[in-house]
Amino acid sequence: MLNPREAAEDSLALNLAILFFAALVVLVSIYLHHDTALKYWLLNNFGKNAPGTILSVERSNGDLTRLEDTVRQNRRNSLKNLNALVSGTTVFVEFIPEDHPIQIVTFIMPRGFAGGQTSSALDVTYLPLNPRIAYPSDHLENFALDSKIMLWTLVAGMVICWLGWIAVQKWKTFRKGMRWY
Repeated sequence: MLNPREAAEDSLALNLAILFFAALVVLVSIYLHHDTALKYWLLNNFGKNAPGTILSVERSNGDLTRLEDTVRQNRRNSLKNLNALVSGTTVFVEFIPEDHPIQIVTFIMPRGFAGGQTSSALDVTYLPLNPRIAYPSDHLENFALDSKIMLWTLVAGMVICWLGWIAVQKWKTFRKGMRWY
């Protein structure tokens, strides 16, 4: 026969297990989106614009040895942007930030970037403290979705932490009451 206290214990354990797996989903989402969301927030709020010059544009030819080297250097970013790595274009841009020497930065842009460019001029948004953190101004909005995902993931993480704290307190109270049973 089923004991009501065992059912209550199973219910509390199930709640803790669900919260544990929800926390894992939040952690994976933070891992995948924190870098681009942070770049978007920094460049959008503190970035400065500078005119840049496109030095060269390399279209991806599907060479898997080059792709393996890129994936080995940055697995997380490669996992998210595998389609851009396989079929996108690599753009080398030179720009002169305020109070800094000339910077040459590399961007991997999605397919179709080179077709939309009519000149070699490209505005670059950069972070004044570290000009290596830069991105083309016209394409900065590509990171807006990652920013929103990251924001909602942080909110969900706070809710899960709060619910987890409540569940652990209920579990402790239940276990303390079970000692006298």
